[in-house]
Amino acid sequence: MTKKLSNRDLNLLLVLAGILVFVLAYFLVFTPYQEKNEALDSKIKAQTSRLSELQAHYDNLATYEQGIADSKASSEAILSRIPAGLKDEDFLLYLMDMHEKAESSLTSVSFDSVSLSGQFTGMDQEQAKVFSGYRAVTSSTAVLDYSQLKAIIHHIYEDTADLTFLDSVSVTYDSGTGLLDGVFTVSKLYGCFEGSENAYVPAEVPEVPLGTKDMFGTTAAPAAAEAPAEAPVTE
Repeated sequence: MTKKLSNRDLNLLLVLAGILVFVLAYFLVFTPYQEKNEALDSKIKAQTSRLSELQAHYDNLATYEQGIADSKASSEAILSRIPAGLKDEDFLLYLMDMHEKAESSLTSVSFDSVSLSGQFTGMDQEQAKVFSGYRAVTSSTAVLDYSQLKAIIHHIYEDTADLTFLDSVSVTYDSGTGLLDGVFTVSKLYGCFEGSENAYVPAEVPEVPLGTKDMFGTTAAPAAAEAPAEAPVTE
């Protein structure tokens, strides 16, 4: 026996079917889409913040490039003042020339052991290489006056091409001579990049006349003997 559905029942079933379709669409379509949309909005906000940061960097690009160029030029200027090598005789010649120009008397020089000053990675011929820097230290004594002391300090910091430092200086007044007895600690830097083609350039040795027995002027010539007085002639 079949039972016919009334129009009211059919309308009710259609309403229930519509509600079911709506619920299924909400949970199966709208909810996942909304979650994806919220995740996408979060990513957009993060990328927008990053974009603003990058835009600020780009606006200052010229400043950054100028800073990089200035830093590179400064580094190259410093490295150009660091010789590839340094020997004791180079340092000795430098000290002798310094005291000669200051017109002071260098009396003694001693050489301390060389130490590693530092290492860093830099660019050499478009390649990243390790630069090793070394510090050579000397202790010397000299007899001088105040003006000659100032000349020595000026020579180290104004007239020396290579990086040179006056680490310490002490002077005592000699009442007997009226001069100063000075003790100087002077250091120099040298170094190069690993595998660098920069060759060691020795210091220029001043010309010395042939037959000079005391090349560095470290010994005093004996005083000339006085000629014996002539005996008086008697008639």
